[in-house]
Amino acid sequence: EFKMAKCTGVLLLAVACTAMHAPGSRQLLSATRRNEENLLAAKKPLDKPPRLLQPLFGAVGLATGAAWTTVVFTTIRSNQPLGAMMPSSTHGVFARASVLSALPLIASCYSTLATASADSWERLGSPTCRRINLALVAAGLGSLLWVGFAPLITQIPGSSPLVSHQSYSGLQRAALLGAYGSTAALSAAVWARSLPEEARRKPLSWPGRVADGVAQSLVSLGSSR
Repeated sequence: EFKMAKCTGVLLLAVACTAMHAPGSRQLLSATRRNEENLLAAKKPLDKPPRLLQPLFGAVGLATGAAWTTVVFTTIRSNQPLGAMMPSSTHGVFARASVLSALPLIASCYSTLATASADSWERLGSPTCRRINLALVAAGLGSLLWVGFAPLITQIPGSSPLVSHQSYSGLQRAALLGAYGSTAALSAAVWARSLPEEARRKPLSWPGRVADGVAQSLVSLGSSR
């Protein structure tokens, strides 16, 4: 009996000590919250783009869409004279409608970039946003060259002096060049800034990254089989 009482006393003492030192549920919850707060404080804050970038994407997108519409309506004309590009009474209507179908695509690209610019540089550095920016750089430069050299590109063979299907001059030419130039410049700057820090320090590696990205995009368009 003495031994049983002794064992019972030891067990009771152990239970009492455990109850005294074991943290309650509130203490555990409080400790968990403190740990979460410490982790959030230790986490590096996301580097956010400047606030001006989002409205800037919107403004450049509107300018690009307006420039594209202007080029379509001034280049594709109905009832073109003999010798002009595809003369037809209905040519202008259907050709303009088909080419203007690119406007929703332009709006979608700039909407994606504007939304990402309100978040973080990390999101702007995603493969989707980087590819969109590169595509806009290429489209902007190509359109810039078209406006600048339209008289040579659309020259009627054998004409002397030079006769062209299309040419731009004055304020219209300056506005188109400004719109397409801002498209290429903005997207190029954002693409370069959204690269990983190590890649930003090595600008000579950028052409290789562009070529590699284009190759991967082309491969992804193929069949998976």
